Amino acid sequence: MFQCLTDQYASGTINYDLRERNKLIETDPEMAILCINRICNEIELPEKVLTMKFDHGEGNTTIETNFTRELLYNLEHCIHHQALIRVAVCKLTRIQLPSNFGVAPSTLIYRNQCAQ
Repeated sequence: MFQCLTDQYASGTINYDLRERNKLIETDPEMAILCINRICNEIELPEKVLTMKFDHGEGNTTIETNFTRELLYNLEHCIHHQALIRVAVCKLTRIQLPSNFGVAPSTLIYRNQCAQ
């Protein structure tokens, strides 16, 4: 999704439904690392008003958004996937993940407040 955001940024219209689905990135760790490095190099784009287009099943809808808002959405989506990965890693391996892996920042703040 980060790739989609950076690839479509120049056009001013973001459509995550059109994101590239690349099996090689999903299955080859070296390709995944190259992809992550590319994203890291491209992610520092200036703030910009964007249009997001999506299909909700009854045709396309467009809404106004901005780069920072979409970047935050991508980060939250990434954490969501980390949570799913955490379940699989904990159930299927002996790998110890950091306690905050796959946990949203707001949840970490809440837990910290409860502990006090």
